[in-house]
Amino acid sequence: MDTTERKNQELVLYITRRSETDAYFGLVKRYKLLFFADRLALRKLGRPLSGFEYRKMEFGPVPEGIDSTIETLQTQQDIVVAERPFYGYTQKKPLALREPRLDEFTAGEITRSANLRSKFCADNFFS
Repeated sequence: MDTTERKNQELVLYITRRSETDAYFGLVKRYKLLFFADRLALRKLGRPLSGFEYRKMEFGPVPEGIDSTIETLQTQQDIVVAERPFYGYTQKKPLALREPRLDEFTAGEITRSANLRSKFCADNFFS
């Protein structure tokens, strides 16, 4: 596995782990958090955190290749996606089964990611 894919997996785990108590956190919100994390890092550090490219979709940007990343994490038993009823819909709520390995990231990248949730994510920010 290359460094970019490993870093993408750890970033997905990091955001998932830090958002588990957020009742509104599902797959769509995770995609938006990844997008904002990359854009904030690009603006502040001159490079995105992940290797994802994004495509415009109806409910916001979606990282290309995210399905493969999530599938790999599920196969490795690092993450599960639970389905539950949520305001008349089925929410796909990701849950991290381990802590992310942050050795792929610089201290600045970790700081930017940690600040993202507190800055952009009141529990219902994207609802």
